[in-house]
Amino acid sequence: MTCSYGSVQDVLGFGVNPDTMEDKSSCVKNADNNICSKYIDDSGFRSYIMKGVGKNHFNVTINARSIYGSANIRTRSVPKQCMSDNSSLYIQYKCGESPEETNHKRKDALAIGCLAIFITCVYLRFLHYRKMFSKIVLIEWDISTITANDYSIEIRISEEDYNWFLEN
Repeated sequence: MTCSYGSVQDVLGFGVNPDTMEDKSSCVKNADNNICSKYIDDSGFRSYIMKGVGKNHFNVTINARSIYGSANIRTRSVPKQCMSDNSSLYIQYKCGESPEETNHKRKDALAIGCLAIFITCVYLRFLHYRKMFSKIVLIEWDISTITANDYSIEIRISEEDYNWFLEN
C-alpha cells in the first residue's frame, strides 16, 4: 500500500476476486466474488493490514493463511478458484494528510511565493536603472559628438517664396 502524498488514513475494504471472474479489476464485494469473500478472515486480515495506517508506504506480505485464516485453510473449505495464482486480492484504502503536513506545505508555498515577488521587484528595479542609465549615456554622447544636426535649422518656405528665389 502506497500513498503518493500523506499517509494511509483508513482501510475501506478488501476482498478476493476468483480466477473465474471476468472483470478482475472490480474492487467491490458482489455476486461474482462472493464465493471468495465469504471465507475471508475479516478481523484477522483487517488487523494485519491496519498496521499500514499512518504510514505512506506499507508492504503487504500475503499468503492464503493471512487472508482466509488458519481454520479455513486447515479444513480446506476455501474454493480452489480463490486460492489460484490467477485470483486477485484488492485492498481499498484512503490516503490523506495531517493538518500539520498541510500547514507545513502552505508555509513552504508562501515562502516560495514571497521569494518570487522579491526577485521580480529586484528585476524590475534593475530594468528601471538600466533605462535611466542608458538615457544618461545617450545625453553624454549627444553632448560630446558634433553632427550636422547641431548646425542646421529647418525653415518652412512657401511655394511663392521658392519660385521668387529661383527667378532671382
